[in-house]
Amino acid sequence: MLQIGNIEFPEEMASILEAKSVTQVLRNVADSAQAHWIKLVSKSDSSFRQDYMNGIQPVKYLPNVSVLELVGEVPHILEDGSSPLDMRKTLLGPEVPVVPLGERGKHQSRNGGYYRAIPFRHTVPGSGKGTGQAMGSAYGSHAAVADAAKLGRAVYRAAKKLQAYGDPYKKGSKEAKKRRMDTSQIHGGLAKGMNIPLLKPHHKSDIYKGMIRQKKTYKKVTQNQYTTFRTISTNVREGWIRKQIIGEHYLEKVSTFVAKIAPMAVEAFFKENT
Repeated sequence: MLQIGNIEFPEEMASILEAKSVTQVLRNVADSAQAHWIKLVSKSDSSFRQDYMNGIQPVKYLPNVSVLELVGEVPHILEDGSSPLDMRKTLLGPEVPVVPLGERGKHQSRNGGYYRAIPFRHTVPGSGKGTGQAMGSAYGSHAAVADAAKLGRAVYRAAKKLQAYGDPYKKGSKEAKKRRMDTSQIHGGLAKGMNIPLLKPHHKSDIYKGMIRQKKTYKKVTQNQYTTFRTISTNVREGWIRKQIIGEHYLEKVSTFVAKIAPMAVEAFFKENT
């Protein structure tokens, strides 16, 4: 959280400006600071970028102070940084509910322990930053892939031909009624015969195997969403280790920006209103 207040006004200005004028200057500075904050985050290549953007709250305008606030666990991972983490602790931890197959949460294994399917979204090749990773881009530095962009286009051509599903998790949907099973078991997905190499040595299959095409209908448009599901289990100790994340500390950068523009904002407001 960043509080913007206590902006110093030169004595000759302070005697002229009313309290409401001071409040307006604070609002102007806060609005500029938030715009700068969003611009900084928009340049990030982190997979947490969109979560971070969603965590930026509207500016709170209070008497003599304006507040910029970031909420959510994931946004603060990018902001503050994080040590290496076994994702089983968060995705299969005690706070995650045990649910029937087909519902969001963890499932009880027959031989003890827990597991769940985690969705990974894949976006159209060449698409900008957003939720998900553009097809082919993960193989950009892979030794066995000479042209990652070409691979991405091939995957996309095949993905467009997949049978379209609705949301397997949506209660009452045809897919939910028809499949009382984990979404990782949906058949007919992408991958057979494409000869895509493993992205990492411990992977059991390439990252596009089992891809499904889902139709997402909004108010005026229907869009395709491409998703794969991978199973995380307490009974398998390989993989699912999130590497150390170095904090970006955007709020510190925004604070520096505020200190720079505040005097200019005071002077500009004074000239326009006196």
